[in-house]
Amino acid sequence: MQKASKIILGIDPGTLLMGYGLIAVHGSELKLLHMDVLKLSSKLDNYQRLEKIHHR
Repeated sequence: MQKASKIILGIDPGTLLMGYGLIAVHGSELKLLHMDVLKLSSKLDNYQRLEKIHHR
């Protein structure tokens, strides 16, 4: 019997730099799907930063 595939989202939260990555897991195999870092301006308030993250 084959195990189901999973997609896992990992988030490294931060106020100015936020990293994230997506991996696919199938059995014992891991595959990187995507990773990136969002660089947010220190001139923005927290609400504006959250808006930038949301629109990403």
